[in-house]
Amino acid sequence: MPEATAVTVGASFRRVLRASGAALLAVLVSLCTVACGTVPAQGERHPSFARQPAADSPLARIVNDSINFGGRVEHTRVQLFDQSPPAYFQFVKDFGFVTNSYIATAGWSRLLIVPALMSKRPLTSS
Repeated sequence: MPEATAVTVGASFRRVLRASGAALLAVLVSLCTVACGTVPAQGERHPSFARQPAADSPLARIVNDSINFGGRVEHTRVQLFDQSPPAYFQFVKDFGFVTNSYIATAGWSRLLIVPALMSKRPLTSS
């Protein structure tokens, strides 16, 4: 009978830890959101004397169209337990306990600037 008591105490202790963790998270989130109200308002901005970018410059052409390539290698080792989900057992049956993955990515992007979303205020330099 002492074993059943230990299991019950352990389960209730875990519930208390979960509840106190949730309460701590709620306090931290509320403190962070209150701190946003203490940020001072922006003062007057002075006009920038920086040159305006030319749309036909080589740098602008590179930024407007971009091709990206990437790759990754992953080595995965699966360890099963009696409580592991059936999908894990099926994965090990199909692919084994150790797998290697070779992942390649490629992408193309085009920069699109929408004038209606741009700020009307000049940028500042400090």
